[in-house]
Amino acid sequence: MKRILFAFLIIVLPFTQAAAQQNVSVPRKFALVIGNGAYRSSPLVNPVNDAADMKTALEGLGFTVESVVNGNRIQMQDAVSRLKTRLRGLPGSYGFLFYAGHGVQSGGENFLIPVDADIPQEAYLPDRAVSLRSMLRELEDAGNALNVVVLDACRNNPFSWSRGGSRGLSVVQDAPSSSIIVYATRAGQTAEDNGGRNGLFTGQLLKNLPLDLELKEVFNRTGLDVIRASGGKQTPAMYTEFFGHVFLSPNHRDNPVIVDPVVVPPVPGPVPPVPNPVPSNTVFGGTWNGTVAYTDGKGNYRDIYNIVLFDDSTAIITVRTQQNGGEIQQDADGYWSYDDTFFRIEGDFLNPAISRLGSIRWTSVYTLDSNNRRLALLVNPAPEVRNTVRVVLTKAR
Repeated sequence: MKRILFAFLIIVLPFTQAAAQQNVSVPRKFALVIGNGAYRSSPLVNPVNDAADMKTALEGLGFTVESVVNGNRIQMQDAVSRLKTRLRGLPGSYGFLFYAGHGVQSGGENFLIPVDADIPQEAYLPDRAVSLRSMLRELEDAGNALNVVVLDACRNNPFSWSRGGSRGLSVVQDAPSSSIIVYATRAGQTAEDNGGRNGLFTGQLLKNLPLDLELKEVFNRTGLDVIRASGGKQTPAMYTEFFGHVFLSPNHRDNPVIVDPVVVPPVPGPVPPVPNPVPSNTVFGGTWNGTVAYTDGKGNYRDIYNIVLFDDSTAIITVRTQQNGGEIQQDADGYWSYDDTFFRIEGDFLNPAISRLGSIRWTSVYTLDSNNRRLALLVNPAPEVRNTVRVVLTKAR
C-alpha cells in the first residue's frame, strides 16, 4: 500500500505599508495534479477522482492548474519540469504538486509509479519509476516563494517482489528547507484505498483545504479527521522545516504581498527583544509534568516530561531520559492542538546528536479529570517502541 506525502516549501517575503506604493503584486499560483489509476495490474479507483477534485479545489484557491491523468514516466517528468519553468520566472510565486497513485520505497528512497511501468524487480525502480527526490529537487531549484507537494500514494504495493519487504513510503531524509511534509500514515505504514469517491486522506484534505486556516492547521485538522474516520487505524504524520505562517485562502486578510526585492541597508543599534508568549487561557494552557517508564528491547528507560503550552499553539518540550543510572536532557520547540476527542503535540528536538528520540509526535484520545489538572494520553514514547504506553501529565499550580 502507499502513502500520502505532502511537501510544502515556503518562503514569505516581508512587507510594509510603504511597499504598497512600490511594485507590489498578489502571488501567482501554479499547480500540477497527477492521478494514476489505470494500472495493468492492481488498478486503483480513487486517484483519477482525487486529481479531478483537487484540480477544482486548487482553482478555487486561485491556482492555474495543469492535469495529467494516467501518465507515463515521461509525461510525469515533463509536467514537473513545466511547473518548475512557470515558477522559476516568478520568485514570489506559489507552486502546488499533487499526486495520487501507486508509490513504493526502496533503500530509503521513494518512487512514484507510472501507469505503464514494467518493474519485474526492485532494481528497475530508478529507471522505470519517478524518483520523489528528483521531483523535490526540481521544485527547490525553481527558487519561488512557496511549493506544496501532496503525494497520495497510500495503496498496496502492486509488485510481487515487494511481498514481505518495506511497507508504505519512507521519511524524506533530505527534505528541502522551509518545507512541510505530510504523510497519510506513519512512515513505513500503509492505508487502504477508500471505498468512496476519494481516498481517505484526500477526502479529508479536500474538506479542509478551502477553509481560511493557516497551512499547518489545515493538516492538523485533516490528520485528526483521518484518525477519527478510520477509528484510529490510520494516523498521518507531519514533518516540518518551516516555522512561519501561510494562508492559501485568497480571501485571508493577512495574506502576504510579494514585493520586488529591494536592498535595504541594515539599521545600526540593538534589536529589541521579542516578548515570550504567555500560557493559553484554555484548560490546556500552562505547564504539565509527567513520567513514563518503558522498554525498547535494548534497555529500560524512564522519561520525565516538562511541557509548556502557549496561547499561540506553540509548545516548549523538555524530556529527561534516564537509563542505567545515566541521564540526558532533550529540548524541543513544537506545536499543539486539540478538539473534543484528540490531543496532538509535536516537536523536533534541538540537539539530535544526543537525542535518542529525534522528535515527539503524539496524537491521542485524551481524558481530563474533573479539575482539568490531570491529562491522560496513550502514546508511543519512542520510534522503536512497538506498543503504546499511558502517560499521565499533571498541571503545575
